[in-house]
Amino acid sequence: MSVKKISLKIILFCAIVSAWLSSCKKSTENFIDAYPVASFFSLKIGDSAFFRMDSLEFTPSKQDPSLLNSYLIKEEVVSIERDNLNQPMWKINRFINKDTTGNGVWRSNGYYFIQILNQQVNFIENNLRYIRIKSPVRTNFSWKGNTALPTEAYPDYDFSIDNNMLNWNYFYKEVGGAEIIGYSKDIYDKTITVELIDQSTNVNDDNNSIISSNNFASKEKWIEKFAQNVGLIYKEQILWEYQPVKQRRVGFLLKMWRIKK
Repeated sequence: MSVKKISLKIILFCAIVSAWLSSCKKSTENFIDAYPVASFFSLKIGDSAFFRMDSLEFTPSKQDPSLLNSYLIKEEVVSIERDNLNQPMWKINRFINKDTTGNGVWRSNGYYFIQILNQQVNFIENNLRYIRIKSPVRTNFSWKGNTALPTEAYPDYDFSIDNNMLNWNYFYKEVGGAEIIGYSKDIYDKTITVELIDQSTNVNDDNNSIISSNNFASKEKWIEKFAQNVGLIYKEQILWEYQPVKQRRVGFLLKMWRIKK
């Protein structure tokens, strides 16, 4: 084969590789630009969001996971503050109402912060920092969102399942689709589903029953859904373990979904 033919083949090969790399880069950039992390929030001072929440904290006398308490939650954006690195974060005050019609008394129920950076969104509550959303926003992309947590993130609960939270792998289960939320079947377009964890031991996941009461059991499930230009629209959090020595569950569960008012 002549030198000329070899040179032409090398030039052609390099051109194909260059075009492929350029195409990949352009596609990736367009994909990331379509879903910047900040686009899944709408934060303005004075804005309020309302949620319905069904929850249960297990106690010696409350062990049936179907006996949920129902509340209304209101979250209000009240200010912009700075962390110890002088980075801005939005302060969100939370209020709770035991009357699900909204006619009851709204009582203060703490606060948390949302911090939107170029590549990620942090939630800070009770001095615990979680990386809730991270770039690139694409299906199955994963990251460790709990790296800033202590070994025991929930010291008020006498369980061990929080010891491994540092190793949780968050990932985007769904990206870009529409979601129907709540009893009123509100429709939200361009949503993302973030799965923090979903695992269980010695549990029938269909009804949350314990398979063998003579053995240790646990359930860890945490899923959140966000809508573009809206914010959080759904949250499911289940963290409990069953201790056979005590013959009872320790932990809590809740479901929370946004309602339009």
